[in-house]
Amino acid sequence: MTEIYDPLKQTTFYATNVYPSGNKEARAMTIAAFRVAQNNSEVDGREMNRELLYFLLASSHTAIDYWRKNNRLHVGDKTIRLEKDGIDECFKSLSGLTRGYNVSESDVTDWVYRMLKGDHVATECYFLNKKLNANKEPESNLIENPIDDNVYQQIKSRRGQSKFRQNLLVAFNEKCCISKNEVLAVLEAAHIIPHTQETNYSISNGLLLRADIHTLYDLNLIGIDKNGTVHISHSLKASEYSQYDGTSIGHELPQVMSDNLKQRYELFNR
Repeated sequence: MTEIYDPLKQTTFYATNVYPSGNKEARAMTIAAFRVAQNNSEVDGREMNRELLYFLLASSHTAIDYWRKNNRLHVGDKTIRLEKDGIDECFKSLSGLTRGYNVSESDVTDWVYRMLKGDHVATECYFLNKKLNANKEPESNLIENPIDDNVYQQIKSRRGQSKFRQNLLVAFNEKCCISKNEVLAVLEAAHIIPHTQETNYSISNGLLLRADIHTLYDLNLIGIDKNGTVHISHSLKASEYSQYDGTSIGHELPQVMSDNLKQRYELFNR
């Protein structure tokens, strides 16, 4: 087993503020939380920081109580430990041996990434050995009931499929390709050819955009031509977005991306 982060550098963790109700998504999130809380690529019986684990599981007593009632967790005042049955359950899920709770390694890895790096599903911040940030609500105000699956999937869809977004974060060096903003919490995966027209999650059909710019791009008030030059609609000329008019998202774009941009640019509202 190997550590999945550097304890000396990783002091901030991220989590969604609601616990998913779908069995597969909830199980992937739970196993990921165990791994992060243990800082191990596989789970074992070591003690985990109770406060951190609760946070990673969206402060959900539902999740913890379910595992404890099934004799899979030992919950102490400050720590939580996986029992043998709990460890076995994790391995069964990853091996396809459970009823309705099977997950893939990539499903769990996606959640680990969110918890360590943050994204637009995991947006609450936790500072190790410090108080939660000011944007986090008091525990008594947190949503205890699992979020509706339809709502949860809409959030994921709007903010970009996890793997698609991760690929774009790498491709664009974790910067909005127009504003160059580097705040991960506001960077979204945008499709060049709209998802409603074509299901294409290739990097050549994607842009990493700040949330507000993503919205304007979806509304065709911001356009990018085949050469990567940014154009701002006349209706935005007097706004702060005019500063991006004529800038470039990059030179020598791949031909496939250039073709996609050319097709999309036809929708731009000049």
